[in-house]
Amino acid sequence: MFDDLLNTDQSIALEPPNSSSMEKDTHIQSLTQAHTALATLDEESKFVDTYFAYYNTLYPMLHENTFRSVKYGQTAPPHWAVLSNMVLALGAWLSSDSHQGLDKIYFARAEDCFEKIPTWSQGNLVLTQGLVLLSEFAQKQGNPETSGRYIGSAVQMAVALNLHMEPQDHESTELDKEIRRRVWWSVYCAESCSAKIYGRPLLLPEDALTTVKSVSNIHENVSRSLFKFCILLSTGLLTYNVKSLMFSSTSFPPQCDESSIHMGLMQQSSYHRLANRIYRYLLSCSDFTARQVQEAREMIDEWHKRSSLCLQVTNPSSAPDWYLIARRRQVRCDRSLRLLIHRPLLLRWWKRKSIDEEASTSAEDQCRAQNLNIARTTIDMISESFISSRYSKLTLSFTLYDHIDLYWKLCTAHHYRPGMRFSTHLLSLLSTSR
Repeated sequence: MFDDLLNTDQSIALEPPNSSSMEKDTHIQSLTQAHTALATLDEESKFVDTYFAYYNTLYPMLHENTFRSVKYGQTAPPHWAVLSNMVLALGAWLSSDSHQGLDKIYFARAEDCFEKIPTWSQGNLVLTQGLVLLSEFAQKQGNPETSGRYIGSAVQMAVALNLHMEPQDHESTELDKEIRRRVWWSVYCAESCSAKIYGRPLLLPEDALTTVKSVSNIHENVSRSLFKFCILLSTGLLTYNVKSLMFSSTSFPPQCDESSIHMGLMQQSSYHRLANRIYRYLLSCSDFTARQVQEAREMIDEWHKRSSLCLQVTNPSSAPDWYLIARRRQVRCDRSLRLLIHRPLLLRWWKRKSIDEEASTSAEDQCRAQNLNIARTTIDMISESFISSRYSKLTLSFTLYDHIDLYWKLCTAHHYRPGMRFSTHLLSLLSTSR
């Protein structure tokens, strides 16, 4: 399976993030000296379990049985060390005590493995997955520039591997094709979020060039005893064809009616395709009007009406954690986009402090009122999640970004127009935000 899945004839120039080699070596050395012994085999197994129990249920880019079969028995594909160390890093980071900095050691090891890859080396799916995880970890550690460089490399490699195009060959198995889709849409969503958060142009190809299908809504039968099984394989005490644990190349499980862990990725990728069309137009338009804001708002509303992918929580008490987290993530993503489409108009309005408030049009007044209402409900939602401790470590960085971004906008609005009609609401929101 891995021969079909990972090999490519394309030679992809790898460009590691720029950093001083001396500084990097010193950093890795200091981390290693602080922890001369890494985790035991049992601890690493728990890190892998934690990754797939929490991270992969929200960001299902990896196929669990495939990963476990390689890590604990099967011959590793090229660049495996980058991906394997990042799974351990995120698993350690998600552990209750973060295991005293082991997450940063695994991250540093993954970075070191990536930077040692020759520029003429061929890229593959494993390295693309590793780059996405490197970017995610760097972002969650508060390193936006490093995160941006890694996701940029991931996009470049994914496009070079033609992951944005639906595979037409008859040699790849159904599982191979499905994993390619999961990797592409994971890269797509990660880059979409990164670009909008940091206000830079998208690195993704235009929608017309993207022909790959959405991921499938399927349940996967994961063997939780696979770790012990593969240990027996690696010691030679048991002989078995691990590939038989994978989906057959001639059959594929039917899509299920209820939500699987892949539903969140399906929803995010569909929503980001809409959001990216709006975002590209925002960047290219120097004079975004109140009418265009309303048109964008109607596009978002129309997506909600037509989408069958919206995760509806009918019985929160019985829903799994990943289901609720994916739902809250989508709600905050939607709020961010609605605030984003108002930004050009609000910035222009706030800077017109020499113009009387009465000179503004009714459409502009309506946009301001809508924006403040979205800001108010978003701040209330974020505050409630912190007060009730209903927030996830996985989405905390995005939540904090939303909170800081809202606070900045409100401070800017109050600074430019302290005597405006909405000042009372602004002061109230600023007080709540603090």
